[in-house]
Amino acid sequence: MKINPLRFLARIRELFESRSDARLLNEQLRAAREALEQLQATRAQDQRHFEQLVDVLTQVAMRDPAVTDAQRALVAKALSKHDDWSQALAKIAALDPAAAGLKRSLLGNFKWIVANNFHMHEAVEALLSDTTFVIADIGAQLLDSQDHIYSPLTRKFPCHIIGFEPLQEELERRHVSDTETVLLPYFIGDGSARKFYETAFNPASSNFEPDFEFLGQFHALKSMLEVVNESEVTTRKMDDIEHLRDIDFLKIDVQGSELACLRGGEKTLENVVAIDVEIEFAQVYRNQPLHHEVDSFLRERGFVLMDFRDPGYLTYSENPAGYGGSRLGWADAVYFKSDAELAKLDAGKTLKAAAIAHYVYSYWDFAAHLFRIYDGCSGADTSVLYQSQLRDGIFSFDE
Repeated sequence: MKINPLRFLARIRELFESRSDARLLNEQLRAAREALEQLQATRAQDQRHFEQLVDVLTQVAMRDPAVTDAQRALVAKALSKHDDWSQALAKIAALDPAAAGLKRSLLGNFKWIVANNFHMHEAVEALLSDTTFVIADIGAQLLDSQDHIYSPLTRKFPCHIIGFEPLQEELERRHVSDTETVLLPYFIGDGSARKFYETAFNPASSNFEPDFEFLGQFHALKSMLEVVNESEVTTRKMDDIEHLRDIDFLKIDVQGSELACLRGGEKTLENVVAIDVEIEFAQVYRNQPLHHEVDSFLRERGFVLMDFRDPGYLTYSENPAGYGGSRLGWADAVYFKSDAELAKLDAGKTLKAAAIAHYVYSYWDFAAHLFRIYDGCSGADTSVLYQSQLRDGIFSFDE
């Protein structure tokens, strides 16, 4: 569901002024985060509305009963000292860790803001200065509403990106704005011949036929996945593509064909340290593999599930509003190579894994863990330096 940030601003003000129910806090903050992200993703120019929304969120957080008067005073001081609202929220989130409620509602919900203010120790960053990340993007359409998941790496380091997008119009559209990425019109899979179902909402196009009997239970999905064209295609294995001999980060978004892609890349996966793959929990497409099958395949090959992000929910048609779905349909699953498997690779791969954990996902504790593994192989002291920066940069407050 698209959120109108200004309408949401009015609604959250109404909630704040009319009720003080602490149970609403997390719900309001989660929804507010989506509104803020949309404002940033669409590059909204109206800074005044952005600041108003952050102001309201700060007030909501201050209602958290776990916040003491002394902590409120520190919050006020932080706000008075910072013109930049993101910095102010980062300072608020960095208050006494004992303030469990405040830390939960702000550090948890605004981790993405805090991340913008936490910089890796310069000595650790120097180790990465000559690093080039090799990234494979399978399902490489241009995203209108958000950056590609690996964008934080491209802003920080040289990156060689190989993208695969079989829809010619979408491939050309990305190429217009991204001339650096190597774009190839291949259907990635297990090497077999398949039928390709192009849908009305083309990002949902798939090598699997939409399950209309299932989709008919929910709002909008049946019309979005209406098939507008069918064609016979031949898929290509990752292992047969020269460009993918040694990639570091693999992103897959192929609407049901995730397992086929992975099966066609057994050799390729040996050098991959992190995977971001969209998986389904519901049978959106007929006979498609679901999460548990993808998860089992990756675990057997030495990957560890770290997280789910950006979950999508299905809304039963009995809900007249058409939003507020309760059935989990899909999410992006984040996998990293296990410690034991990383130990089989060059130490530089562990360093890259730590950088991905830090810059892409803000998994700070995991990054510190990976730096410790790197230190064991290299004799460096990156983990100690990283942890000191983490401690000083996030969990301290300069009065």
